[in-house]
Amino acid sequence: MILNNLKKVFFKRKKYNTRNIQNILNNIIKISYSSSFNKKFKISTNFNSRYEIILILFFLIHLKLKNKKENKIKLQIMCDYLFDYIDYSLRELGTGDLSVGKKVKTMAQIFSKRMKLYDKSISVDFKNIKKPIKEFIYENKVKKIDLDNFYNYINKQHMNLSSLNSNEIFNKTIFNEPL
Repeated sequence: MILNNLKKVFFKRKKYNTRNIQNILNNIIKISYSSSFNKKFKISTNFNSRYEIILILFFLIHLKLKNKKENKIKLQIMCDYLFDYIDYSLRELGTGDLSVGKKVKTMAQIFSKRMKLYDKSISVDFKNIKKPIKEFIYENKVKKIDLDNFYNYINKQHMNLSSLNSNEIFNKTIFNEPL
């Protein structure tokens, strides 16, 4: 008991409003289900395409917040919530209990690789994100106009996000559906 009280005194944890952090991810997930991606950008409506859209939008948030120490915990909370959502979604789709863990692990590896790849691709110019978008969202089967339109949507979201400070990001809906 004394030890626990000492821990509380010396290792104070900053409290975060996890509801606001989860709301950001809920916004991203909701947008990924929008039929506008299929209608406007000719993106497939399958699970993998939606996951890739979630990854790109998550990457934009990661790009904005990654350099501040105080935001790293918030990003981790978002990641945890994302993979809880994936676990739940796989179970809802009827995936067996024994294979859910393996699939979540695979998706976590994909997540990590995509974050690194997107970061590397934009290191010179943000337009370079088109190449991984073409490869992973469209599986290299895309008309230039659809790729350009989707890139313009992503770039617009990136610009909107760049204009916000971290408090604004966690207190408002930041992404909009393509119109």
